[in-house]
Amino acid sequence: MDPTPLLRHLIASIGYRASRALLDAPKEFGTFEPGAGAGSPLRVLAHVNAVLGAAHARLVGIEVVQTDAADWRTELDRTFVLLERIDAAVADGRASADSQWMPLLQGPLTDVLTHIGQLAMLRRLAGRPVATGSSYALAPIEIGRVRYA
Repeated sequence: MDPTPLLRHLIASIGYRASRALLDAPKEFGTFEPGAGAGSPLRVLAHVNAVLGAAHARLVGIEVVQTDAADWRTELDRTFVLLERIDAAVADGRASADSQWMPLLQGPLTDVLTHIGQLAMLRRLAGRPVATGSSYALAPIEIGRVRYA
């Protein structure tokens, strides 16, 4: 079985969930401090980008480039750029071997889903919950699209 369509659908789904959780967040959301040792949304998103950057580097065979956390808007834009790059690498067939797609799935992609969920929860704690009323199962996910706004 060629995993490419499933991986690309998952990447688009991550983009959809990230879009819902983050694109309409107020600019001050990034610096929200939830307390109890939990990271700020900016810190969580910077970690998401580090994970996505490492996944992309592994897929395309380049050295991982470490970046310092930037401001909220920069990190937000970086998230979608990295998702686009990973999607392009998968579309090019770079994750078709079991040795590539299984680690991609069980490591960075599922980790990023966890953190997008954390960011959605942080929005609720910050008093600006993600809008409800739609079903993720019925969402208009499009392979090749990672930004939904």
